[in-house]
Formats: sequence, C-alpha cells, structure tokens
Amino acid sequence: MNWKELIIDPNGSLSHTKIWSNIGMATLTITYVVGTYMHGITPELMVAYGGLVVMGRATSKYLDKSVSTGE
Repeated sequence: MNWKELIIDPNGSLSHTKIWSNIGMATLTITYVVGTYMHGITPELMVAYGGLVVMGRATSKYLDKSVSTGE
C-alpha cells in the first residue's frame, strides 16, 4: 500500500473526503484505545461516534458512485 493512497484520489488530485475520513477513523481508534485503557468507555459512546464516522464514509462512497454513474 502506498501512503499517498490515503489522501489522493484515483485522478491524482488531493481528496478532502479521504483526508477527513482517515482523520475520523484515526480519532475513533485513538478514542477507543485511550478510553478503554484509561478510564473505560461506554459502549453507547463508541456506537454513537463510530456510527457517525462510518456512516459519513459510507455516504461519501455512495455519493461518489452515484455521481460517477450519473444516477
């Protein structure tokens, strides 16, 4: 895997969607690790935050696909 793939889209331009999606996933991972090992984190909080990050990414992928196919 090339590190550029995390921020560059297939056309070779900088992708803000990829940048913020990866920042969200990294934040989710850090929140989970720190929250679990430091003071305990509630499952409700992880589901809520994880849902926001994952649904944002899924919605972005859906919109990219629908725009590229012309739907």
